[in-house]
Amino acid sequence: MITFKRVAIAFHAEANILAPTVMSLAVLPGRLNEELDEIAVYLTPNYSESIEVLSDTSHQLHKHKKWVLTLVDHYGHSHSFSEAKTIVLQETGAKFLEVLMDAAVFKRTTEGKAAFRMFLLSIGLRKV
Repeated sequence: MITFKRVAIAFHAEANILAPTVMSLAVLPGRLNEELDEIAVYLTPNYSESIEVLSDTSHQLHKHKKWVLTLVDHYGHSHSFSEAKTIVLQETGAKFLEVLMDAAVFKRTTEGKAAFRMFLLSIGLRKV
């Protein structure tokens, strides 16, 4: 099981508040931990199979091929396994954050910010 917890200190200028917020807690399936270990190997000099084998639809990592290619293009093959695992976990956290941002009630768009301001006003918060 893998867990990610991201705590952020956010300054909301519109509300003039400084608020610590827990942005996410993810519990990922155990099989994903094994897959992330296998992906990390591609970022080390010890990878033994060509990335092209991921094109085979029966390969366990086939569903991650595009992401693996992106990681290899960005980070290369020169990391220790420990460094590679850290990179893969950080990148997994970044993907999870993208999902959370896409699922947000108040999107980070002009419309979403306006709706958030309206919400703050509706609960009695006023801009100072």
